[in-house]
Amino acid sequence: MRNVFIFVGVCVGICGLALCAFFGYFVWQEMSRPEWERGLTEAGKMEQVDPKKAIEQYKAVCAKFEKQNLKETDAWTDYGNFLWSAFDFGGAEKVYQQGEKYANRIGRKGDEAWYLERQAACQHELVMNGQLEKPDIKLVEKAIATLPADTTNFGWYQARNLETLAQLQLDLGDYKSADGNFDKAVEGYRGAKDERMAVDALNWKMDSLLRQNRGNDANKLFIRTWRDHGSASEDDGPAFEVCENFREKISDADLRDAGIYPQVRKLIHAGDFAALDKMATEFRESRKTLSTGRWYLDALYSEINSLERDQFDDAWIARIDQLKEWAKKNPDSVTAKIALVHVLRGYAWKARGSGWANSVSEDGWRVMGERMNEAETVLNSVETKTPDWYSAAQLVALGQSWSNEKYDRMMQECQLKYPDYDSVILAKSYWLQPRWNGEEGDAEKFVESEAAKRSTVDGDILYGRCCLWLDRQLGDVFGETKLQWPRTKKGLLALRGKYPKSYALSGETSILAMEKNDMDTATKAFEP
Repeated sequence: MRNVFIFVGVCVGICGLALCAFFGYFVWQEMSRPEWERGLTEAGKMEQVDPKKAIEQYKAVCAKFEKQNLKETDAWTDYGNFLWSAFDFGGAEKVYQQGEKYANRIGRKGDEAWYLERQAACQHELVMNGQLEKPDIKLVEKAIATLPADTTNFGWYQARNLETLAQLQLDLGDYKSADGNFDKAVEGYRGAKDERMAVDALNWKMDSLLRQNRGNDANKLFIRTWRDHGSASEDDGPAFEVCENFREKISDADLRDAGIYPQVRKLIHAGDFAALDKMATEFRESRKTLSTGRWYLDALYSEINSLERDQFDDAWIARIDQLKEWAKKNPDSVTAKIALVHVLRGYAWKARGSGWANSVSEDGWRVMGERMNEAETVLNSVETKTPDWYSAAQLVALGQSWSNEKYDRMMQECQLKYPDYDSVILAKSYWLQPRWNGEEGDAEKFVESEAAKRSTVDGDILYGRCCLWLDRQLGDVFGETKLQWPRTKKGLLALRGKYPKSYALSGETSILAMEKNDMDTATKAFEP
């Protein structure tokens, strides 16, 4: 027995020594890493926990690089990429500019070229967001000239340069040059065996073709790219990306024709509240609708609330403060208050996150509730219930989980006052999804009952619009609901007579047809 205890004791001792050695090795390995590398690791850990501290840490590491004249550029790369991922393109551009100067100082030509391209990419994003009138194309031209031919993965980096050059040419309206460079970028990415980036370049070429009023060519490229990459229901694959990007581009095309994009973004960044009020009043009085059934007025609010959930809280707070200032300067502006409701609601969902309910933290629910309550307070302060008030109320209802009875009373009130405001019907078809407030089949019954109140053609049109809207929200309307493609197609084709030039309508028809493998309808979606 004594020998057993001795044996166990020896084993425990050996295990203890092994663990100490194991952890000691990793501690030694960590301590032996350069100080700057440990600093960047710490900054990376702070990115999600405390972005402000992460920024301060990145700034401190950049200062150490400058002071010690280190022969690396990682500090500006990681810092700039962090700002880029948070959609702070203005801030990222400045950091990449600092990185470019440092790379030039220490003779790192490859890094210098990369930073030049990143600055150009930031400018493209700023143009797209209405924050910059036109980009400096010389930045990316210099990147192409600066990149050393012996750079590892030279072909991939040059393809990236060419794609960014094409994007800037697109911003400047030089479509012929842009198309040629997008094609070269695709070839370069494929040579480097990076099909995802090749798809990204193809997506941008679709945008170029749409801007040239070559919708049929854009659709052919979309269909070919989709079919080359399998099912679009795979939410992490290239086919899903090409579908979502095509949707974004066809929507932008319609909004551009309507004078909404990028004009509204430019006005909000300029703080031109008077122009926004005037635009909203015109849309409210004219009752203009997009082919999708949404009023121009609804699209205006979406453009004002164009912030991304990954953006820093500071960006959201700045937009909220701006809208509060608008409401203060013009207390009679219904538009200012409803716009504020939209942004507060978006800020609330930012706190919640995009996961299922069981993945939301207790703090996430608490903060979301506080922000939704503020949105409701602003909504209730609006004295005149215009049509857009009801759409804002539906957003609040979803965020606060109103009862179906309360929701229906609000909905019925809207339909009595504004029977042609179909936006509330589209929104309710989403509200009734099983993931929210309905049972299986409720949404389908609702859509069919609303369609039955209209003539056969108008009923088909409403049915098709609801299907289109739900596919945007759910990603796979025919997989998640029992809405039927034959009637949806009837409605969308009937709409062609009313909106013959709508790229959004043609593109959505192509997307839905592709989902049902109706190749004949998909290929003819943009034909006159």
